[in-house]
Amino acid sequence: MSLSPMLDQVLRLVARPYALAPLPEPQLSHPYSTQAKLAYCLEQIRLTLSKGQTPSSARRDDFLTALAQLIKTAVSSERPDYSYLSQVLKHHSKDVQRYLERLSTYKQDQRVVQRHINAIAHPEKLKAMDPNSPKRHWESWYFLANAEQWSGLQRALTNWLALHSCQGVGALLDIIQLPELQQLLDFEQLSSTPDVQRYLHYRQQDGPLTGSPEAIAQGKRAQARGAHVEEQTQATLTDLAQSLRLVEQHDYRVVSAVHFPAHLIAGSQYAKTEWDALLLRKATTVDKQTIWDVCLLVEAKANPEAASTDLRRLLRGLALLTDLPAHTSVYFSCEQGDIALNSNSLLALALEPSLKKRLLYCCPPSTTETLHRPSSALHAASRMQLLCAPASLNYAYRIQQGADVHPHDLTTVWEDLLHSPQWRAVLYQYAHQQQVGELLVTTTALAQAIQETMSLSALSFLPR
Repeated sequence: MSLSPMLDQVLRLVARPYALAPLPEPQLSHPYSTQAKLAYCLEQIRLTLSKGQTPSSARRDDFLTALAQLIKTAVSSERPDYSYLSQVLKHHSKDVQRYLERLSTYKQDQRVVQRHINAIAHPEKLKAMDPNSPKRHWESWYFLANAEQWSGLQRALTNWLALHSCQGVGALLDIIQLPELQQLLDFEQLSSTPDVQRYLHYRQQDGPLTGSPEAIAQGKRAQARGAHVEEQTQATLTDLAQSLRLVEQHDYRVVSAVHFPAHLIAGSQYAKTEWDALLLRKATTVDKQTIWDVCLLVEAKANPEAASTDLRRLLRGLALLTDLPAHTSVYFSCEQGDIALNSNSLLALALEPSLKKRLLYCCPPSTTETLHRPSSALHAASRMQLLCAPASLNYAYRIQQGADVHPHDLTTVWEDLLHSPQWRAVLYQYAHQQQVGELLVTTTALAQAIQETMSLSALSFLPR
């Protein structure tokens, strides 16, 4: 399915400020030379392997030396990477590992214990008892449980049993012996251990902890920014649809929050099955049902890093469309209701060799500098995977302990990079960034391209 000449012109004119050239060999004097060196090594390794050749021992040594330096920099006392320090500590500390295990079930354990306490010591339940009954003192257990003072609760229950051995023994023993209470006590004790305290310090330095008021506030601000970008993108696409209607005298529309039909989603783990917006052109009408061609898929992102993370999932989602039969209509749901899409146009979208003819990622104009920073040559996710390989974590820990280390201690990372499918994304990280860069535009640049195209003679876009 061919594009509209006018839409093709808009996509050719729109500025793509994030487009990346092939990686130059880094200069040692550059402030980001370690990350740039690693990115360059990864790209050269990828190119070598793509030719069916084996990277040289010199390339291996360059890679291992750069990775060793990256690790040393991350754990340095001058500018430490607190997120990485927490990962190193988690890898080696049994206390931290058990603390995180207890943390993962904390809310569930808390609910179980509080439910048992409420069953015998809820204030409303105790009001009906004789004011002189010793059980009226059980009310304190309710407040201890709701204050999450687990050791205090255990002491109160144990002391009561010691003094009133014949009253409510069964119910109290059941609570004291609850596995959930034991896990909460373990969590409480672990929270004060040196390793866990240090781990929490690192996490706090790295940013607000998950679930904290600060983290919730940050999430709300990010959500607001995302909604604003989506609104800008929708408005720009609506202007494009109106311009196309005016010039081509053809029916165009924009739909948003588009969801795949259920029969396409089966087995689609890690695939993106929702699109932010589609630019559609009327294809035909069958039994009073309008069938639409997909002309352009647009994703709105608050920053380019989000686009980089999103694209892999989006490509997996597009792969789900490749088995669609031709010359049929497929019903998708969207914010505007159900729509029938021409399967030919969906296949064209999924199989298009040059995605920039069918797909755009729109970001606000204030983020244009992100992919131009030299440090971005090594993507954040690739950097963290390199740093968090078991050999890298062991290397970092030995540095912290003052032990002798050598870059060849990291050889298993090199072997994984060459042979493990789990490292393919790291090996292809710069090629992926180049692909993302070709798809990224700003809402301002897209609007400008529409205006420039409209300023040309509308006749030049009419079919001959």
